[in-house]
Amino acid sequence: MTKILLYITNIPTPYRNFRFNALAKVCEQNGYHLRVLYMNASEPDRAWTINTDDIQHDYQIFSHNKVKQALGMWLHVCPKLHTYLLRSEYDVAVLGGLASPAHFIASLLLKSNKLNFLSVESNLSSIGNHSGLATKVKTFLMRRFNYFQVTGSKAADFIKHYVPDAKSEHMVTLPNVINEPLFDASSAEELPSDFASHINDARAKQQKVIFIPARLIEEKGLYPFLEVVKPSDAILIFIAGDGPLKAQLNSLIAENKINVVLLGAQSPEVTASLMKAADFLCLPSKSDPSPLSVIEACACGLPILASRNIGNFEDAVIESNDTAKQNGWGFDFADPVSTRNGLEKVLHASEPEMRAMSKAGKAQFEARFRAERVLQSYIDALSKWGQK
Repeated sequence: MTKILLYITNIPTPYRNFRFNALAKVCEQNGYHLRVLYMNASEPDRAWTINTDDIQHDYQIFSHNKVKQALGMWLHVCPKLHTYLLRSEYDVAVLGGLASPAHFIASLLLKSNKLNFLSVESNLSSIGNHSGLATKVKTFLMRRFNYFQVTGSKAADFIKHYVPDAKSEHMVTLPNVINEPLFDASSAEELPSDFASHINDARAKQQKVIFIPARLIEEKGLYPFLEVVKPSDAILIFIAGDGPLKAQLNSLIAENKINVVLLGAQSPEVTASLMKAADFLCLPSKSDPSPLSVIEACACGLPILASRNIGNFEDAVIESNDTAKQNGWGFDFADPVSTRNGLEKVLHASEPEMRAMSKAGKAQFEARFRAERVLQSYIDALSKWGQK
């Protein structure tokens, strides 16, 4: 008899679409049926559009109303979703975080005789106020769950911080999986001519190309990172993303006369091509729960320079004295000296070192993030607990 796996999350996104399409196939092969429940069609700060023809899994969107924001969270309100949870039959439910009132209520409505998981991507460095009312509510609700789904080791540490008696054997790891065909070496969309011209010019000047895919918001750490960049540095920095800090960053770039180009938001296809054309991926984030971009960099063999604050740093970035294993370097977001030291390593990286890091990154992707492997392992874990 086929078992029903409900996955409850806020909105559809391009990367979730790939993950759920792939997960639906693995579920079908293992006696499960995946049904994804989306609270809303979108959130105001998201630039992408979703083609529903690309959604190849069973899903339902419960609201198309504009979502408001307060207390640092999107205020999803989904009475139809909550009615659905009360009336539906299922075997396993996964609640994707506790990020809105709709999430809070959903956690209270899950059936106690079912296998219920709370999915957590957060880490202790990615949240601001550890003692606010929202955190107290989340802690109370987290403790209602016996099972947890985590993206990596930092998310597991986050759970144990708030739920000290949470059992490691009741945690299943499901790393974020990426749209793998986009990052296959054989697939590459031609870059827009102005982007390609910048890169060709950098190559002629023997400059290293650093790619930063990030929204222009404080959490991404762009301003303090760019403050340590010198006009004399032999680099070209591409930043792909939009956001409220655009004018401030443009002023910093002009005042410091640094070689940075703000590209604006780009499609997943162009982003993938930029990664393949760059020499290094950089993520200088102050907070970032589990960014896809470091996994994407591993997949296409792009060496990484990243803030150790990102939630999946230990899972994606290998710092090692063994050059056969190292695929990048980390730095302390809050320390300009540490940031500068990381940038110096990029500036002085030799071609053989970069080739070795590229190879190590691809090996790390195969070992930790290949969708077919991690999704099958995930379903195997659910099946094991479901039999108890």
